[in-house]
Amino acid sequence: MNSNPRIMILAGEPSGDKMGAQLAQALIQKDPSVELLGVGGSLMRQNGVQILEDMTRWAVIGLLEVVKHYREFRRVFRELSRTLDEWKPNAVVLIDFPGFNLRFAKRAHRKKVRVIYYVSPQVWAWGKRRLGLMKKIIDRMLVILPFEKDFYERNNMAVDFVGHPLVDEGEKQTSSGMSKELEKFYPRISILPGSRVNEVHRHWDVLLEAARQMRREFPKICFLVPCATDYLYEEIRRSTKGEDFMHLYRGRMRECLLASQFAWVCSGTATLETAYCGVPMIVFYRVSRITAFLIRRLIQVPFVGLVNLVAAQKIVPELLQEDFKSEHLAQMTKDFLSNEKVLNETRQALREVLQKLGEPGASARAAEIILKRVNE
Repeated sequence: MNSNPRIMILAGEPSGDKMGAQLAQALIQKDPSVELLGVGGSLMRQNGVQILEDMTRWAVIGLLEVVKHYREFRRVFRELSRTLDEWKPNAVVLIDFPGFNLRFAKRAHRKKVRVIYYVSPQVWAWGKRRLGLMKKIIDRMLVILPFEKDFYERNNMAVDFVGHPLVDEGEKQTSSGMSKELEKFYPRISILPGSRVNEVHRHWDVLLEAARQMRREFPKICFLVPCATDYLYEEIRRSTKGEDFMHLYRGRMRECLLASQFAWVCSGTATLETAYCGVPMIVFYRVSRITAFLIRRLIQVPFVGLVNLVAAQKIVPELLQEDFKSEHLAQMTKDFLSNEKVLNETRQALREVLQKLGEPGASARAAEIILKRVNE
């Protein structure tokens, strides 16, 4: 019988792949004998996880998008279920992606496999109806946002706040090599359109038109667009052909942000990355009408952007759904750039948000807790 600890890690989105890779690295450092297998992306594969399927290429949000990929999700679920029976992991670690992961957690729980959730689904925002199920099938929550610990404790779930992995990344890079090559452009604005294909498709036309409007008033302006995948890079490149003020990059999000004075940021983890770089921002998001209709009846928080949620107040503007228009985005950006006092106040508020994200070592703390649970 294999005595090495076996851990299955499931991540279904690019951000989850990144955090899964950091976790895998920490697990191997703490116990080189650990065996890791699951679903994720290239980063997890590069850091020692045997990847059965790259689900990050389907990363979706919204009812219609999930239905579109239902057959693929069902196939992967069946394959993972077979692997659960044959490989017999000591624990399953789930990273966000609740639609798929909670269903698989039920299967793992029935098989008496320990279930640990790392990077909580946003049940505190819209999914409290899932809490009853989560209490039954999840052994422990490992959360990365400070208010999540209070939420789960109030709901009688075992939980640890391990801190946010971004804190570790922030210590590694504090300046950008891009600044010098781009010094002839001003202002410089980063555009973070989202990491999912359907997100970018919904957002890009508005973002590009707003950039064009800004260019008419600021002839030396440039926009830096870090693309999460090669596919998105090629998609955006085709739409910006001939627009010499649009600078596209494969990845390099942190470098783009550190070289920028302002940012337009798709709601999600990217808002915290932007905060870590000290860049004032406007948060935007748009979903399909049917998804918006459902969300408005479920959502239970006053904000969408994580920076505002962690701050417990609106420190950066949010342009959502019908309000996300090119003229609104351009005008709001001009107002920001013309008011140094507001820019400085926003930077200070972002620094205060970061102080709430915990000390460095989030992935290592998560790995230590997981290995301890596995060895109990």
